[in-house]
Amino acid sequence: MKIGFQKVFGVLLVISLCIGFMGVSIIGSIIFPRVNKVAYPVVCGNGTVKIDSQTHNNYNGGTTTDTSINCVNNTTGAQTDITYSSDLVAGTFYTLAILVPLLVLYGIIHMINKLRNPSSS
Repeated sequence: MKIGFQKVFGVLLVISLCIGFMGVSIIGSIIFPRVNKVAYPVVCGNGTVKIDSQTHNNYNGGTTTDTSINCVNNTTGAQTDITYSSDLVAGTFYTLAILVPLLVLYGIIHMINKLRNPSSS
């Protein structure tokens, strides 16, 4: 059974998107906010990144911690929330960082199979 490159690319893209965006960028930033540090030069080019955490007490006795990533403009001192934009840029970066090696691996496996079976192209 021969599977076309478009189907393989689609499956690898979906896997990379799930791992890159949901796994690393979003869930990773909840646990460790600095995982999105790769996005800071893009989303906060002329400022300083500041991570703020606020802890709230719930009615049921538990606590909730909210974390936000802010870009502080070095000239005016104005703060802009860049939490979601840093998730988006970092997720794109991590998706590509996962997708490219998977495509290279697919190419290597495809070439090895072609060398083993030259009649099936």
